[in-house]
Amino acid sequence: MAPSHPRHARVYLHRGGSRLIIATVQYNQDGFAMEAPGPLSLTKWDDEDLAGSLRTALEQSGTVTRQYNAADRPSLKVSGESSDRAFQSTFVALDVQEVAGPGQMFYRIDAVPDTKWQLVLRTSVSSDAPANEIARRILQMFEACRDRRF
Repeated sequence: MAPSHPRHARVYLHRGGSRLIIATVQYNQDGFAMEAPGPLSLTKWDDEDLAGSLRTALEQSGTVTRQYNAADRPSLKVSGESSDRAFQSTFVALDVQEVAGPGQMFYRIDAVPDTKWQLVLRTSVSSDAPANEIARRILQMFEACRDRRF
């Protein structure tokens, strides 16, 4: 049976490159997306760590029975930032969804470089791509948002 929502994860990269946070996104029965407890937070990583952790987070995505609570922000808590505003200014957020394409699955990576603009950047990579290609696409999107090169 196919899931009612695509597998979904969020990748947060510190603007200075010092931290990576990967959170599984789950949906409740009412369709609200929320981060699962216990996101992964790394201060050192390589392409294999990034791609492997992303794949694990996507595999853990699904529907849960808990209720949505807007104050429950596991990534904010693990980041050490004092507020949502500080978190958003310190980290670049990328939304990753596993979606079906013609004959294959792929990861669609979306980012909103600045909330004042109505601009969404998007790229994709095959879910079967090697770790270095997945990491390259994520880092390209991160750099485009961080440096505002689009």
